[in-house]
Amino acid sequence: MGIALREPWRTRLLWASIAGNLFLGGLVGAHFALRPRMGSPGLAGAAERMARTLPSGDAARFRTVMDREKPWYDIARHRMTDARADVSRAIAHEPYDEAAVRASLLAFQARWDETNLRFGESLLVAIGTLSPEGRARLAASNDGPGRR
Repeated sequence: MGIALREPWRTRLLWASIAGNLFLGGLVGAHFALRPRMGSPGLAGAAERMARTLPSGDAARFRTVMDREKPWYDIARHRMTDARADVSRAIAHEPYDEAAVRASLLAFQARWDETNLRFGESLLVAIGTLSPEGRARLAASNDGPGRR
């Protein structure tokens, strides 16, 4: 004997909602499970990806030089985060003040330039410790300096 449902549309809606949630949950889960792993983000991650392309002796010397800068990488990341937040605050401020947005963008650009220059200087020192083979491998790698 079947159960008589007083409101079958609610039951159908419940099952449709459950099915939709399972589908969307699987879709989101697949996105995160199947995306390519890029490695560690930021300056330390870039330095490590470069070191992995080198012969072992060169990689050790390269990492030694670049590891000296790791405390500075954290400082640079915090400065960039703060500068980005300043830009967002200036953009969202009411009333809109173009001069304030311009000033915050210029401050962000200054942080960006400082970060790039410091990383580049560290990279120059690290590259100077490499063998000719190590420099050739770094130049040939996708993560080498000048990557586009």
